[in-house]
Amino acid sequence: MRVLIALFAFLFTALPGLAQEIGRGLDRGPIPDWVDDLPLPGLDAALQDQALDGVHYILSDHQTKWDGEDRISYGRTVLQVVDRAGLERAATISFEYDPQFDRIILTRLVVIRDGQEIDLRDTLTEEVLRREQRLEQGIIDGTLTAWMQIPDLRVGDIVDYSSLRMMKPLASAGERAVVSVLEWGVPVQVTRAVVLWPQDWPMRVADLPDRISHVEAPLPGGLIRHEWQRVAHVPERWEDNIPVGDEPEAVLRLSADLDWGALSGALTPHYAADYPLTPEWEAKADAIAAASADPETRAIAALRLVQDELRYVAVGRRGGISRGRPRW
Repeated sequence: MRVLIALFAFLFTALPGLAQEIGRGLDRGPIPDWVDDLPLPGLDAALQDQALDGVHYILSDHQTKWDGEDRISYGRTVLQVVDRAGLERAATISFEYDPQFDRIILTRLVVIRDGQEIDLRDTLTEEVLRREQRLEQGIIDGTLTAWMQIPDLRVGDIVDYSSLRMMKPLASAGERAVVSVLEWGVPVQVTRAVVLWPQDWPMRVADLPDRISHVEAPLPGGLIRHEWQRVAHVPERWEDNIPVGDEPEAVLRLSADLDWGALSGALTPHYAADYPLTPEWEAKADAIAAASADPETRAIAALRLVQDELRYVAVGRRGGISRGRPRW
C-alpha cells in the first residue's frame, strides 16, 4: 500500500523540476570526424519542377552511432527556395528535444546565394519554447523547441543546416534502435541513413522495398557501417482505402531487440523500489491500515486516496516520427 501511494506521490512532486531546464538552448560545435559529410549534389531540374509549397528538398541525411549506451545522431537537411511561397517554410528551423535526456549541437547553418556561403551558425540565436502538445490528454513529456528564423531569405537561396543529437537512454538497457524516414511526403533528391553498428550486437531490420539501396562494410573498432539510400524520390499520389499495413513510403526500422524483455527488465526495479513518504502521507497510510486488517480493503482505500488527492499527470518521453518533410 505504501509503495502504491509513494510511487504516485513521487511522480506528482517531480513535475516542477521539468521547468528548470527551460533556459537551455542549442550548443554550437564542429561536425565530428566519424560523420561522412556528403558533398552537395547538383540540382535536379525535374524534381525542382515537382517541388511542393515553394521548397525543393535536395538532401536529407541521417547518421547514427553509439558511445556506450548513449546514442549520437547526426542530421542534415538541404533545401532550396524555388518561389515566394517557400520563403517562410525555408526560413524557419526548429529542433524538438527533451533537456533531461538530449543535447543538441548545431554544427552547420549556411545560406548559399549565387554560389557564395553566408555562415549563420554562430550569429543567429534561437528562442527556446515549451509547447506541451499532449497536455489535453494529461501527458507532460518535457519537450522543448529551439526555434530559429533566417533573416532576409530570398528565392533561389539554398539553406544547408545540420546538428548532432546526444541522447542518453531512458532506461539502463539503452536504446539500441534506429528509425529513419527514407521517403518523405515531398520530393527529395537524395535521402540517406548511415548506421555505425557494433558487430557484437544482434541486428534486426524491417523489410524495405528494392528501390532502397543498401551497402555495408566493416570498420575499425568492431563496427559495421550500414548505408541505405534513396535517390530522386517522388511520393505517390495519396489514395483512400488502401490495405491495412500498406506503407507507401519507406521507413528504416532496425533494432537489437526481438521483444520488450530488455526494456521490461530495466524498468521493473523502479516499480519494486521503496519510495519514502512525507510525514503527512505516512499518517494517511497509517489511518488506512488502522481502519481495516483486510489487504483488499486497504488496497482499495489507498487507490481511492491517490485518485482523490493527487492530480496524476503522465510524464513521458516524446516519440514517433513525422513523414511530412525532412527536418532533423
